[in-house]
Amino acid sequence: MAEQQLADNVSHAGRLLLNHGYLRDAINTENNAYLESDTVKKILNKILYGTEEVHRQSAMCFFVLSAVHIIVLPLLMINMEYSLLRWFYKKYQLHYVKVYIHMLGYTVLLIAYSYMLLFDYKADGISYTDYFIIIWMASFFVDETNQIIVAVIRGKWTTYSIDWWNLLDWLMITLYTTGMLLKTGEGTGFQITSKLILIVTFTALCTRLLHFTCMTEFLGRKLVINRKMIKDTSAFMIIISIIMVWYSVSFYALYMKTSDFTWKQMEKILRNGYWMLFGDLYLDATEIDCTSNRTIYEMGILQRCPSDLGVYVTPYLKAFYGLLAVVLLLNLLIAMYR
Repeated sequence: MAEQQLADNVSHAGRLLLNHGYLRDAINTENNAYLESDTVKKILNKILYGTEEVHRQSAMCFFVLSAVHIIVLPLLMINMEYSLLRWFYKKYQLHYVKVYIHMLGYTVLLIAYSYMLLFDYKADGISYTDYFIIIWMASFFVDETNQIIVAVIRGKWTTYSIDWWNLLDWLMITLYTTGMLLKTGEGTGFQITSKLILIVTFTALCTRLLHFTCMTEFLGRKLVINRKMIKDTSAFMIIISIIMVWYSVSFYALYMKTSDFTWKQMEKILRNGYWMLFGDLYLDATEIDCTSNRTIYEMGILQRCPSDLGVYVTPYLKAFYGLLAVVLLLNLLIAMYR
């Protein structure tokens, strides 16, 4: 009786933490003293893991539960009168076990998806791997539809609709469906577009798996740190991008005479400034055979000769750009996280 009362108290405290926004407020205000307190940790562990202390034995238990889930689930659907089956049912109701099972499921899906993209991509039909992925994606669609119905019934549609991860799930389902439909089309354009969309879907799946790993204490903190680093780095990315565009345009305008506007030409203009950030200085660019004959350099036989002004001025411009972008800004960015 005392243990039941204690469990009820912990459950009530957990509902206060989660449903009334106390935990969210502590996270938003970065109240580490509150988050690191033993009482809060024990309450959260009780909610997530079913125990106040998490050990290696607990982690092994969760792994075994996830591994035998596909075997135990049919038994739970038939009968839960036995004490062992009731124990399994209680364990499968834990939040961490649910996330862990989903994470393993995503891992299996990613392995199958990778195999399909690399070794089993058939432009003229649907393979067995495709059928497996289609069934899995259909289950995602059913699950997301169920979440929408529950959100509407509970009056939480707004919360559901502004959640980026829910939007990512629907985007992933939509992209995969579009990619598979385009795969059935005839022509090279359909096949290329289909494969590109399926690869974007694979990227979304990997991102979703990373989100699941936030549940673990080992990886979750690292991902939170990475997210904060991205926010801090975005300002430097904007600054470096502006300086890179300035250098690339100035360098090419001095180095070459007027060129025709093409996307390939734009790529060539920006390539020099971009790869210099990673140490490729193109120091031997002026020591190669070249030609001023437009027909020859457009055919790719020889490169186009630079202008006389560019040969003398651009090395100094390159040195200044290397000092500004590579030495100063990148080293300042590295120093921020030391």
